[in-house]
Amino acid sequence: MTGLLIMGILLICAAVLFVLASPFRRAPGEPAGPEAGVPVRPAARDEKERLLQGIADLRFDYEAGKISAADFDDENARLRARAAALLEELEGGPSTAERVTRRVGSAPTSASAVPAPEGRSSPG
Repeated sequence: MTGLLIMGILLICAAVLFVLASPFRRAPGEPAGPEAGVPVRPAARDEKERLLQGIADLRFDYEAGKISAADFDDENARLRARAAALLEELEGGPSTAERVTRRVGSAPTSASAVPAPEGRSSPG
């Protein structure tokens, strides 16, 4: 009888410890380190990847002559602004524009910095 009582108490203590420790555990796939306590929305991570890929694709399309310099400038500015805001939301801290640039390489911020496609002259 005493053994069952001790086992029951130990089981209850283990359950209480499990519940109390839950705020300190990290979920699978959640980053360790300074960002571990900040919840990251999977949708935001997916959007970040789509934005960064979109910036790279936009440059490729401009270099291939598929879009005009004006369209490149407008869309590039829009994508970079959204990516910078999203990175700030996800990772926090200053210099988000620098992080966008690091993640997509040295992608230009305007069409004048991108080599003109064959058969077209460079703007400006």
